[in-house]
Amino acid sequence: PGIRESSDQEQQVQLLFVGRTEAILPAINIFRHYAQKLPESVTREPVQIHRPFPGDPVKSRIQA
Repeated sequence: PGIRESSDQEQQVQLLFVGRTEAILPAINIFRHYAQKLPESVTREPVQIHRPFPGDPVKSRIQA
């Protein structure tokens, strides 16, 4: 248990699907892109997508 930071978003998606991590926080489009690149045998398990930050993510970035 613990928190690990990684800038390699492709690796984050891979680790999620192979069960080496329980949660990641990518942008949804980045997650879908890398998930589609994985073999179907790896991505068969369903994932739950949560929105941890309220509001429109584009507006949030512009106002920050």
